Amino acid sequence: MRTALAAVDVLVALTCVALAITALRRRTAAPGAGPLAALLLGLAVWGLGGAYVTAADAGAPGVFLARHLAEGATLVVAVALWFVVASVVDPTRRPSRAVRTLVLIPAGTALVLLATDPWHHRYFELVGDGVRPGPAYWVGTAACYLTAALAIAGGLLAMPSAGPFRRRQLRVVLLGVVPTVVSSTAGLMWALSDSDGGQLARLGFGPTAVIVTVAVFRHEMVRVATVAREQVFEHLAQAVVVTDHTGRLVDLNPDGRALVARVAPGTHGDLTLGDLGLALPTGDLEPVEDDVLLREVRVAPDVFLDVRARALRDPRARHVGWVLLVRDVSDEVRRVRQLRDSTLELLTRTTDLSIANQRLNAELVSSEQVRAQLSDDLQHDALTGLHNRRVLEPAVEAALDAAREAHGRASVVALDVDHFKDVNDAHGHAVGDAVLRAVAAGLAAGARPSDTVVRVGGEEFVLVLPGIDHVTARRRAHELRVLAGAAPAAVGAPGVTLSAGVASYPDDGTTTAEVLEAADRALYAAKHHGRDRVESAAAAADPQTRPA
Repeated sequence: MRTALAAVDVLVALTCVALAITALRRRTAAPGAGPLAALLLGLAVWGLGGAYVTAADAGAPGVFLARHLAEGATLVVAVALWFVVASVVDPTRRPSRAVRTLVLIPAGTALVLLATDPWHHRYFELVGDGVRPGPAYWVGTAACYLTAALAIAGGLLAMPSAGPFRRRQLRVVLLGVVPTVVSSTAGLMWALSDSDGGQLARLGFGPTAVIVTVAVFRHEMVRVATVAREQVFEHLAQAVVVTDHTGRLVDLNPDGRALVARVAPGTHGDLTLGDLGLALPTGDLEPVEDDVLLREVRVAPDVFLDVRARALRDPRARHVGWVLLVRDVSDEVRRVRQLRDSTLELLTRTTDLSIANQRLNAELVSSEQVRAQLSDDLQHDALTGLHNRRVLEPAVEAALDAAREAHGRASVVALDVDHFKDVNDAHGHAVGDAVLRAVAAGLAAGARPSDTVVRVGGEEFVLVLPGIDHVTARRRAHELRVLAGAAPAAVGAPGVTLSAGVASYPDDGTTTAEVLEAADRALYAAKHHGRDRVESAAAAADPQTRPA
């Protein structure tokens, strides 16, 4: 049984030697390779020394030396573990000399006591043919546990502020320490019973060697990520803020820290985007946009920010946080506001000058200009606000000229409110006027900007439709007739119907007079055939009498 246990120790020790050689070859690629090699060699010496002690008789030559070598190797393993963790915490910096000295003092003291043990026998006391732990042994054990505890504590304290890659590597390293800590503690308990607990203590160093090696080499990209953070993230001339998916701030570059101090002075503990006055999708909201752009967000009385946020996703495309590029645009906003105020002041002064100039021009206007203004007023119907019949013939002539030049079409629609006299007789002229205004508003609402709507008198209207052929004009006439007929009901007046006649150039006439006459003829045909309808000039029969 002792031989089998020793063989396991030797096999694991040789594995550690092979891993140590690999670590030494790759020490330039991974920042923790050097300390890792020392840790692996320490585990190998511990295993080989322990194997010899386990397999040999207590009085065999070299057992005393092997026991001391194995014990010294545990001190080397503890110190190397601390350096491995330190290299993972920050691969770009070596621990300071003061920190290294502080870590080495307990282990160094224990090594001195171990090296001088042949003279004072305080590390291992000789008892008959065997040995038992002496006072110095417990000093060395305390040094091992203290150094390992410092390594574990350093890794745990660095984890919250570490980036995702480095945090993953730290977790793997600390997980790898667990087997050795558990087995060493169990071996220590065994040693307290005056038995050799070394074999039990060494059971965990094999898994530790493999796990820590994987952590250092499989995550070599951490070195790249850390260097990139040092050289890009930390020195980027723009505030950078990283949050988790709940909006809690997890990392900031120097400009980001300065911004937080400015926006949320005196705050302590965990900060969120809400503390900075920023709103982004957080919590369990899925999905979120990959990019969000916020312009001139006011986060303090005189602080305005432009923010570009990029969603961070894990390998399974789940939203895990945000990285924000934040630019302080307070000075730009202030300059824009000053410019706007100056422009407004200048505009006010210009307006005042313009008003004064208009008043002066009004006082100096000639009687001819006054007559021209009056003439323009005379072109609009006082009741409906539409153009009056003075505009009709010029508008038709312009539409026909455009059609001739483009070899196109133009149309005219004449409309008349059916039985309008009955409305006046039944409801009075005030209601009749309201009906005419509503009908006019309906026609104007349905007309195009290029169309001309004219009230030619009484309840009769004409629409000039440039560029429209007869088929389209007939359809438009029907739509406008229905729309205008329903308009009075919307203002509480009686609903009415309209009759319409359509004439087009050049089918129904080639001059203004011919087209207007054809449209009028079609309107009378519509009234003659029962009203509330649309008639075309070409199909209209000349009625003998004009409907009332």
